[in-house]
This record gives sequence, C-alpha cells and structure tokens, in this order.
Amino acid sequence: MNPTFALTHDHKPRKQKRSDRVAESIRLWITEQNVAPGEKLPPEAQLIELFGVSKGTIREALKALEIQGLIRVRTGPGGGASVTRVPTERTLELLGNHFYARDLSLRDIYAMRKVLEPELAAAVCGRLSTEDLDRLEAEMCFCSCEPMATPVDHAQRLSELDFHDILAEACPNELLGMQCRFINSLLKNLAVCRRIYEHPHEDLRKRASSYHQDLAAAFRRDDPTSARAIMREHMMHAEEFMLECEARIEPHFLAADSPLARQKAGARPPAPHRRPPTPAPGSAPSEPPPWPIPRQRSRVPAEAGAPAPPFPVDTHRAIPHPRRCSGPARAGTRARHRRVPRSAG
Repeated sequence: MNPTFALTHDHKPRKQKRSDRVAESIRLWITEQNVAPGEKLPPEAQLIELFGVSKGTIREALKALEIQGLIRVRTGPGGGASVTRVPTERTLELLGNHFYARDLSLRDIYAMRKVLEPELAAAVCGRLSTEDLDRLEAEMCFCSCEPMATPVDHAQRLSELDFHDILAEACPNELLGMQCRFINSLLKNLAVCRRIYEHPHEDLRKRASSYHQDLAAAFRRDDPTSARAIMREHMMHAEEFMLECEARIEPHFLAADSPLARQKAGARPPAPHRRPPTPAPGSAPSEPPPWPIPRQRSRVPAEAGAPAPPFPVDTHRAIPHPRRCSGPARAGTRARHRRVPRSAG
C-alpha cells in the first residue's frame, strides 16, 4: 500500500466536538496552573471569557470532566466546579469498560500476573507499615478458616485478591500498583472467574494460605529476593489451577444445542423457521396453520340476502355519528338524520 495513501486515508484525525475540545483545554489549563485537588475553578462567566465559547459549551465541557471524575460541580450558594482526585474505583471501572465484548482469557491475565506480581512483592519489602501487616494478617486469618457454606468460600476467594490489593496500595511505583489492582478487579468481575469461585476448592484455599504466610514472613524479614521467588511460584500454581477449572467448567455451562457449542464444534446453525404462506381467499387449506388466525371486523354492513361472513361483523361503526365527523361527510350524515316534515293534509 502506498504510505502516503495510508497516511491521508487510514489515519485521518477524528473530528471532535467543540465541548470535548474545550474540556481538553480546561484539563491542560488545570495542569499548567497547578490547581490542586480541592481548589475551585474560576466562575462560569470567567471560563466563558477565558476560552471564548458559549455558556452551553462550557457547561457541556464541565459535565464531561465531572463524568471522568476530574472535577466536582456543586449548585447553589457557594457552589461551582472544583478539582478532585480521581477515585481508584472509578478508574478501574473505566478501564474495565474497554474489555466489554472482547475476548479476554485467563491465560492472558495470568501472563501479566506472572510478570507484575513478583516485582510488586519485591517492591513493597521494607515499605509495609504495621497497619499494612495487620491487614495482611487479617486477610490470611479469614482465608485459612474452614468455610461452612458456599457464600463464605466465595468471600474467601475475593479476600485472597484483597491480599494482593493491599500490596498494590503500598507499592511505591504508582503505575505498577494500578496495573496490579486492575488485573485483580478483572479476576473479581470476569464471568468465568465468578463461576469458578461459586464452587468450593479446598486445595486452592490451602495452597493460597500457605503462599500468603510465606510472603508475610518474607515481608517481615525485609527479604525482596525471597518475596519475588515465592510470588512467582504462587502465580504459576494459581494459573495452573484456574486454567484447569476453566476447562472443567466450560462444557458444563454450554448446552449441546447452544449456538456457542455448535460454533466450537464447527457445525452449521439450523435454518430459521419460516412461516408458510397464507392460503388464498376461497381455497380450503389442506391443513390448519400452526398459528392462530386473528379475528377480523368489517365496518361495512352486510347487504340483504348476502351470506353471513365467516368472521364476526361490527356494524355499530357503519354509519358515522354526526358529531364524530366533519366536512362533507358530516354534511351528508346530517342530511340523513334530518327530521322530515309531515305533509299537509
């Protein structure tokens, strides 16, 4: 392909709305002016004069920034737009929307976890506070207890991921910590993971508790080398277990005649059911149709001596009421309803 053609046709910049461009300008202005979270933006009149746009465009731009979580808009006395820090939950939700209707597998997720989680474990050594260690201990105590019901077992699986979220929160590398927390949120919300967590897995609970205890001991010793090695082995065992559960659960949740099962088996889908044509009037059908025939109503009165129709006739609307019509129809109807005077004599 001609590179010039590809540059001019395949990579044409998308035209943005005016409000989107203004929202981007406001975001750059916040960065250049070093507006800290909690500080207010200028009033609406000053923003209109500053960016040279209308009131409606400014309001649309502020609404877009509020949806993104960058600002908060309050109405009433003392209100206005103020800069906020984007919540982590909001960021994870927006990132998760990118993978809707996309083919994301457990193998892809654990390919990233095997790389990121060992580095996370090594990075937090020496940086965990006493409160962080107590939180890790609480999560380990909850996960190690014997579950008495399926909901408790499901909560233990989520608590195992919360153990890794605590490490991600304490990570000095903000980007590394956010990536690990995002992957953990995918494991909590992925449909196949939810199906796996619905069933009790005694081996997974015991092995995960053992790995977490070894990690906590390495954190207390401030030993990043041991923490990295333990976390790598932990991720490899978790990947093996989850892939095995996925292979065992998937055939159970796919019916033999479902479209997805036929697609995986390579079979062609059945032909769609077609409704047979309606027989012509006057001809007797060979067999009754499989669908109910709707009852029809005629607005024309039957003539004298005419055979009765095979369907009910509605004759009360045959002649319109003079008050329900207008124009020539009303004039003709009025003439028919006009009282005829008696002849003299």
